[in-house]
Amino acid sequence: MGLNQSFNGSALNVVLVGQDANGKQVKILARGSNFTYTRRFSYSNPDELNTTHVQETNLGREELGTGRIAVVFTLNNNDALPSADTIRSLKEFTILEITGDDHPLNDSTKADPNVVMNAFIGARIVGESSGSAVNQTKMIDVEVIFRRKLSGAMWKAQQADAVYPAN
Repeated sequence: MGLNQSFNGSALNVVLVGQDANGKQVKILARGSNFTYTRRFSYSNPDELNTTHVQETNLGREELGTGRIAVVFTLNNNDALPSADTIRSLKEFTILEITGDDHPLNDSTKADPNVVMNAFIGARIVGESSGSAVNQTKMIDVEVIFRRKLSGAMWKAQQADAVYPAN
């Protein structure tokens, strides 16, 4: 096992880490079942006279990323989501895509033993949707935006005690 290890979705976890009023780290939502994200980079090209085709492309900044997290509907998860009255007071949080608790890459000697595969910095909840049907678990789809995505190696470089196979 190592850097070329593939991952099954059931062996992963997504944790939304924020801060409470006292600055203590807290998990915002639990019991996730699906996570998807999209990120894009801005590109532009200089307009030039006397040319038929684009002559060069300038790489711009990273745009706001978007994501969707499906979580099991629980009263705690439902109550943790912002309302129209509380959305402005919520601070940005971090989304960590990590290995599940029993994954063999984890390091049980660490306080946070899970391998961080991706970290999404400056995240905010911007919407939600839900539905229910007979014989199906009620879910909430939580829509998020984020400012920056860090790979596991980039996260490890910023967090000395983080677990990463290339330690």
